[in-house]
Amino acid sequence: AGVGETDLPSIHEHHGRARRSGWHARLGLHHHGQGGLPLLTRRAGGGESDGVLAGLRAPLGVYVALGNHDYKGEVRAEIDYTKISRRWNMPARYFAVHKRINDSTAADFYIIDTSPFQSEYYKTDEHHVTGQDTAKQMRWIDSCLTNSKSRWKIVVGHHPVYSSGSAHGKQTGEMQARFARFFEDKGVDAYFCGHDHDFEYLKARDGHVNYFVCGTVEVRPMGEPLPSTVFAKSVPGFTKVLLTPAKMKVSLIDTAGAEVYATVIKK
Repeated sequence: AGVGETDLPSIHEHHGRARRSGWHARLGLHHHGQGGLPLLTRRAGGGESDGVLAGLRAPLGVYVALGNHDYKGEVRAEIDYTKISRRWNMPARYFAVHKRINDSTAADFYIIDTSPFQSEYYKTDEHHVTGQDTAKQMRWIDSCLTNSKSRWKIVVGHHPVYSSGSAHGKQTGEMQARFARFFEDKGVDAYFCGHDHDFEYLKARDGHVNYFVCGTVEVRPMGEPLPSTVFAKSVPGFTKVLLTPAKMKVSLIDTAGAEVYATVIKK
C-alpha cells in the first residue's frame, strides 16, 4: 500500500489468492470436511505451506472468522493454532484488530462469531454451539464500537445480515434482528461475510452500513435480488478492500485477476 493507504484484501472463504496485499481475512473455513483438530494437525505436520495458508506470501497475516463448518469440528484447535503459527490469527472466537492507515487515521476491525446466533444449530448436535454466550459477545461488540475512536469501523463475520443467495438468503432473519439496527446505531461502515456462495453488495437507500457477501470460490446461483441489492454475481474470485482516510474501495476480483465490480465508499 502507498502512503496513507492500507490493504484489507482477499476477503473470502476458501483458497483464493491475492496478487498484492497487506493482510487477509477469512470468513469461515468452509472446507470439504470439517474444521478443527484434524485439519490443523495436517497443517502443523506439513508446515504452513499446507492447508488454507498455501500460496500466501510470507509474512502476510491471516485473520480468521469462524464459520458453520468450523463448529462441526474442534474450534479450540483453531484458536490454539494461533500460538504456533506466524500468520494464522484467531486468538479467540471473536476479537478486534486495530490497523493504522497513517499517523493520524486508523481502522478498527471486529471479527465476530456468528454461528452461536443461529437457533437452528441448537436443534441437533451437528454444530457444537451449546454453551456459547451470545449475550456476552453482544456486550463485547457493543463496548468496542461505542468506545472506538477510529475513522473506520468494519465488522467481519460468517453469516449474512442480508443476502439474496439461493442457498441461505431466506435464513437471515435472526442476523437482521440482532445486528441490522445495532450496526446502524453504532456507525458501522461495512459488514463483510461469507456463507452464501456468491458476491453481493447491499445497501439500503437510507442506511449507513455497506453489506458485502464474499463467498465466491465455490459459487452457487443467485436468488431474486433484494430491494437493497446494488450488485450481485456468482463468479469465482475474492474481494479486495483498499482503505484511505477518505474512502474505502471494494473490488471483486475474478480468478483471472480482472476487476468484475468495484465501488468506492466515501467517508
